[in-house]
Amino acid sequence: MNFNFKFFGNVEFGPGSISKLKEILNNNRLSKVVLVIDQNLLELPIIIKLIDDIKELTSDTVICDISEPTYDSLEIKRLSIKEKVVDSFIGIGGGSALDMAKGLSVLQTNKGPAISYRGFNMFSSEPLPIIAIPT
Repeated sequence: MNFNFKFFGNVEFGPGSISKLKEILNNNRLSKVVLVIDQNLLELPIIIKLIDDIKELTSDTVICDISEPTYDSLEIKRLSIKEKVVDSFIGIGGGSALDMAKGLSVLQTNKGPAISYRGFNMFSSEPLPIIAIPT
């Protein structure tokens, strides 16, 4: 069964929901994305195809493979994308990839150290949009 539940964000759920990715990117004018993906998924054919599809939909795509997120790893990944023009993050994988995407989204628009944003509403600038694709 498919459904669409709207709140501050938007959840697309159900078989074939991934096919809405192009529409979501286009409707929100997102074209410079950072893909945050669990490194264990990078060799799976379905993920390779998804990454290729995302690259076709965007003008600039950076792949950021991760393992378990920590405040130190957030800082390291922040430095690796610091000079990039980014308008959104796409997290692909389990909780670690999705958490890392959320954390990097906050760090891209806020300049303090990652640990300083621990908790709720600790940042001064809104994070960039995040698309979460759980496995």
